[in-house]
Amino acid sequence: MREGASKSMKLNRDLEKYIEKALEQERPVKIGWGRAGDERPKEGEFGVMGHLPEGARVLCLGNLGECVGMANGGGTLTLRGSAGSMLGAFHQSGKTVVEKDVGARTGFKMMGGDISIQGSVGDEAGAGMAGGTILVRGHSGNNLGAGMTGGEIVVMGSVGSDPGIGMAGGRIIISGSCPPPPEGVDMRSIKKKEISEFGHLLDPLGLSLNEDALVLESANEVLATDYLPDFSISEGFEKISLVQNEDAIPEHAPLDHLTLLVASDSETDGVLLPIPWIVSCESAIGDDWGGSGNSSHG
Repeated sequence: MREGASKSMKLNRDLEKYIEKALEQERPVKIGWGRAGDERPKEGEFGVMGHLPEGARVLCLGNLGECVGMANGGGTLTLRGSAGSMLGAFHQSGKTVVEKDVGARTGFKMMGGDISIQGSVGDEAGAGMAGGTILVRGHSGNNLGAGMTGGEIVVMGSVGSDPGIGMAGGRIIISGSCPPPPEGVDMRSIKKKEISEFGHLLDPLGLSLNEDALVLESANEVLATDYLPDFSISEGFEKISLVQNEDAIPEHAPLDHLTLLVASDSETDGVLLPIPWIVSCESAIGDDWGGSGNSSHG
């Protein structure tokens, strides 16, 4: 882990210098090749090549880790290899191209620009995206476009379960097989004008949509009513730590309010009971609310 972090930091430092010179000379930056043009592919670097400025062009050879090309600000990134999860997260503008497979949450909460994956993507590609376009030449995992509010996702292959779950806007176009969408998502046939609309993305790759393609859209006329409260930090970071919670529920995930009780030897359908909510507060928070100690409510 330490070696990978050191390699990643060095790549970002070097890239910052190269991009500044490349912009002045109007030429691309090539990473993964020696001075003589011999291939020296990168392997496992993570968190690299983010925040590319407008006009920057980067060509990289290798198989990289997580969080590659985050918050692209208008540059063009081409990766001749694969990448891990969170590729192109918070993508603002510009273009990101990966020639092989990528991991989960590609284009997480992207706001603009284009992401093109010539291989396949993992689960939750385009989760929470508000704008821009994601093109996947291969297949997609589960929860494609989960919680998206805008933008378009085009998948030329098949998709996993619950495509568009929690979506409140945008479109998902699927040219391969697609399971029935979850509640709140409508499925329809693609329109002829939509086939032409995405031609500028697909034609250069020798791809095209046909009338068998499907379109997923939110079934709700208005945005989802659930929202996150405003939050802020009013002090330094010395009292803040990072904790990984494997059981955390994503923003777009539906909440199951019911549980089914069925006897092991019973032939009946069982009894469906509501799940109680229990809220527990630390004493410091309880004091602010006028209480003390832990408080629970069912």
